[in-house]
Amino acid sequence: MSQTTSSSSHDLWFEARVELPSERDVQAAIRALEPETDTSRRFSVELDSSGNVLILRVVAKDLSALRAALNSYLRWIYLIEMLIKNMGSNSSGDAHGASP
Repeated sequence: MSQTTSSSSHDLWFEARVELPSERDVQAAIRALEPETDTSRRFSVELDSSGNVLILRVVAKDLSALRAALNSYLRWIYLIEMLIKNMGSNSSGDAHGASP
């Protein structure tokens, strides 16, 4: 994950790049997160992809808003990563993860 903060026009911004197992997983993650990207008065969020890398960009009016947005989005991305990991480990067994 990479990070950048800047104070252009008094706005703060952060960019995170999260590698997922496949481009398909990245597109699924973007579809899952998109309903949350409505712009608020204090921050805006952009989701993008580059191959199997999910790119999260947050622009905020103040540090508190940036921190709140990052905490939420990074937590959601972490949960998506855990779901992908658990689904992958259960794919060889039955619906309950048991081996045949």
